[in-house]
Amino acid sequence: MPLVDSARRRFYLRRAGERHRVGRDAAVRGRQRKVLRFIAVGDGYWGALAGAFATVFDVPGPVTGAGAQPHGWPAAVFFSVFIPLLTVFPFIFTGLVVYGLRGNDPQRA
Repeated sequence: MPLVDSARRRFYLRRAGERHRVGRDAAVRGRQRKVLRFIAVGDGYWGALAGAFATVFDVPGPVTGAGAQPHGWPAAVFFSVFIPLLTVFPFIFTGLVVYGLRGNDPQRA
């Protein structure tokens, strides 16, 4: 189904009062869907854990540190363990979502 027809179909479904979920139209396979869920949930928990770690071990931030430079082993752990994953997870999620929103092209199959 071409993109224009798909967009038109979603518009008419919304106007008719029917619920429409983008998840049904996303063309991700089972393994990709599992990775998307893991990344979304994992990034939330990892962010909460990073915030708790930074709070407990007094890792200064841009607001709480007032320009102070992080120092010591807590800063090294925070910037080498927490920050890389918090940076990479959204890129993986966005890449898989954009890949999945390409739709089902009958010519590609």
